Amino acid sequence: MVRQMPTVHGSQQPTIAIITAQYCEKLAVDVMIENKNTFVRYKTEGVGPFYSPAPAAACRGPLPGAIIAAGNTTTRLLGTFQKVDYIFLVGVGGGVPHYTDHSRHVRLGDVVVSAPQRPVSNGSSTANGGVAAHPGQHVYLFAEQQQRSPDQAPSSREPSPTELAYTVKTWCPPELRLQQLAEELWQQGAEQPELRPWERYIEDGVRALADQESDFARPPDTSDRLYMSIGAKDLIEVAHPAPQQGAPDHSVASGLGSVVRDDSRRHALAEEHGIRAFDTGFDTVVESIFGNRKDHYAFIRGIADYKDGSKGREWQPYAALAAAAFMKAVVCALDPAEED
Repeated sequence: MVRQMPTVHGSQQPTIAIITAQYCEKLAVDVMIENKNTFVRYKTEGVGPFYSPAPAAACRGPLPGAIIAAGNTTTRLLGTFQKVDYIFLVGVGGGVPHYTDHSRHVRLGDVVVSAPQRPVSNGSSTANGGVAAHPGQHVYLFAEQQQRSPDQAPSSREPSPTELAYTVKTWCPPELRLQQLAEELWQQGAEQPELRPWERYIEDGVRALADQESDFARPPDTSDRLYMSIGAKDLIEVAHPAPQQGAPDHSVASGLGSVVRDDSRRHALAEEHGIRAFDTGFDTVVESIFGNRKDHYAFIRGIADYKDGSKGREWQPYAALAAAAFMKAVVCALDPAEED
């Protein structure tokens, strides 16, 4: 937790902010920045790209105090570093599987970038050459179950998950420059596998982090086991949908949601809103970014499980590294003038 904000003047002010929550995410981002000599290395006083590590409890459940503290910390940091133009929220998430369509399926180790459902390239241009968001688009969705009113009579039965009422809030940056770059990078990598710089960054990161307690190498594919809910509590293991011939084997999907505990309701929301991944709840953080009038921000989530990223301990380090590597690819794709 940052207790006293530093005073930073002039050219020392960072223009890129990277927000992480878990320790493995911070390690992954650190190694990406240190491996690129055009970055200012992270320092505890905050010079260079800064990090706003949320309290660990905020990563593991909707604890009101921890979530509010994460938003407050982000507000203080953005108030200190007022020249920040680009914000990346980098870390792990839980994928939304599709049991029959490989093109809509998300697997462990994939990377999900928050973007509107409509292709970013279809957006209108802004005055500075970027892409503007359309009304009604969103890149992040927060859903929270409504509490039963004290005046409401007790029901004779518990409502099913699909009958529960949820409050839904969405956010979208005014400009989609980061989303546009992510889409272009994915298209480039899909057409020419040799043009996937993030894969090289992952390899370099695994070597650099070899002495860490956590293993950042990719776990075996056999550990990526997919289950389908049958009824209220029963699960059956199912096979991953097979890719169509010629389909790319590396995906960067769009849509991010948060804080829905029930599987059936989570999948219903995912289907309705085009969500490909869930995390543990960054609504106060993104609300702080919105309140500070930052026009460029993106969530980048490496898929660690099929929940919200907090359950897949085996895949968390690699997923965090994959997200950080793709973040670095996007940063490197920014024109130098855009970073100034």
